[in-house]
Amino acid sequence: MYEGMHCFGDTGGAGDDEMYAVIAVYTPDRGDQSHNTVKVPDDGGDGTTDMNHGTTSTDGRREIWSGPPQDLIISVTLFEHDNSVPSAMKTLVDAAMIGGIAAAGTAVFGPVGTPTAGGLAYLLVPKLTEFVFENVLGLSDDLIDTETLALYHNEQVGPMPPTQRLGGMSYTHATELLTNGDASYKVYFRLIREEIHQEL
Repeated sequence: MYEGMHCFGDTGGAGDDEMYAVIAVYTPDRGDQSHNTVKVPDDGGDGTTDMNHGTTSTDGRREIWSGPPQDLIISVTLFEHDNSVPSAMKTLVDAAMIGGIAAAGTAVFGPVGTPTAGGLAYLLVPKLTEFVFENVLGLSDDLIDTETLALYHNEQVGPMPPTQRLGGMSYTHATELLTNGDASYKVYFRLIREEIHQEL
């Protein structure tokens, strides 16, 4: 579940920062055959969230993945709106994500396409971050930063991660600081468990 973002430092330009994020989730054992990319605050439009130093936004809070426990990789790319069309940026990041999945998998396992399931997900994280960053840098909107993090199977079936709170958000996971110049942000997520009981 995407919970929101918090501004630890704005860009310092005139007016508020007009922020949005593109978030992609995929299962490393299935690569680009099983992934989901959303834009927040509004997935299908060009909306942004006005932010400045110390503010928290929960605009666009939404489910970003649903499924059985499995290793997941979450890629977060954070932008400050300038001249681009935010909905088009989602398409560009999604394409970079698909290319990054293939490139990262080949870099780790070679061209034979060995499955990337299980604990090997952590090997893909830095490679995917580097690929996405290189492919969206220089676009018309200001790229604040991009980060890729892993949510492992054992976190979803073992003891629940502690829930923390900030500015109206309840979260279990967060990015590192996403920074560019004076701008400094974090994006927050919450793991939700739902038990399914099958009738015998």
